[in-house]
Order: sequence, then C-alpha cells, then structure tokens
Amino acid sequence: MLGSVCFAAGGALECYHNKVWKCKCGDPCFWISVLNCMGGFLFLFAASCGMAGVEGELEQWMVNFVYLMGSIFFMFGAIIALYMWKGEHYGLAFISEINVKRTSTPKMDMILKTQA
Repeated sequence: MLGSVCFAAGGALECYHNKVWKCKCGDPCFWISVLNCMGGFLFLFAASCGMAGVEGELEQWMVNFVYLMGSIFFMFGAIIALYMWKGEHYGLAFISEINVKRTSTPKMDMILKTQA
C-alpha cells in the first residue's frame, strides 16, 4: 500500500512538473507523465481493494485486472522513456529542461568529419 501511494504521488508530481494540463500531446514528456500517473493511481486503487478484502469474482476485476492495466501503463511509459534516452534526451520526463532539441548529435558530427 505504501509503495502504491508513493507511485501515485510520484506520477502526480511528474504531471505537475511537466504541466500536463497545457496538453502538449506531441511531447513525449507529456505521455510519460500521464502514463506514470495513471499507472500509479491504478496501483493505489488495486492495493486499496486488496486491503479491503475484496474476494471472489470481484477480486479478479478490481485487484488483478487493475494491477495488469497499471503495469501496462508503466510499460508504455518506460518504452517512451527508452525512445527519449536513445534520442539523447537524458532528462527524460523528470528534468525536461535539459532535453535540448539538437539538429545533430556528437556521433553524427564525428561521422561527418571522417567523411569530409
């Protein structure tokens, strides 16, 4: 339960930091923040239902399925973060200010110098 509270709080703070209410839908930081926040709150909901003692058929939907959906949201957030890391945006969604848009990378500069 404590872990899911921390996941939800972290996702909410990440949304606040990246100002997701301005809806920059083309920005990967927006999607990482939203997916992590939704995953955290789904974990919190599932943990709450599990602690409340939900049993039987209802447990399958309110605990197990909700954990599955939260995990899927976290997975997609991680895939987008990996894409950003590959593009040398090392701030990812946590320190988005250092994600400077570059026209070239150091590797590309080195390749162009050796070909010239």
